[in-house]
Amino acid sequence: MDTERKAKLMAIAETPEPFDSHNHIRILDVDDGVGVVELDIHPESLNIWGTPHGGLLYTLSDVACGCAVLTVRPESHVTVTGSMDYLRPAPAAGKVIATGRVTKMGGKLTYCDSELRDEAGALIATGRAVMCFTGHAML
Repeated sequence: MDTERKAKLMAIAETPEPFDSHNHIRILDVDDGVGVVELDIHPESLNIWGTPHGGLLYTLSDVACGCAVLTVRPESHVTVTGSMDYLRPAPAAGKVIATGRVTKMGGKLTYCDSELRDEAGALIATGRAVMCFTGHAML
């Protein structure tokens, strides 16, 4: 990834999508085939058991993978399928950091893996996503 593309991607972090802002998700870093995003846990992030909602953790994984994809190909893409393995409860306060990585790119589809960790580095969940390029240039 060239310096210009990284700068453009990091500029997105300064003005995140309304959905990401609403859910307290922000981009921390991007590199070749890697996207790192963070969830700042708020009371509205929690389910009735007092831990971050699994759907929010899935969203965090999806955003990390989407950022990773943009580092290797500046084209709009959509998630075709995704899955999560929840390994331990996420903390009720603090942050969760997701790292998405492109594992394989094709002409139309790209495959990604993600890891979600708490602030101490403990693994909370892993995810996988398949994303499809739309043919519309971005950045």
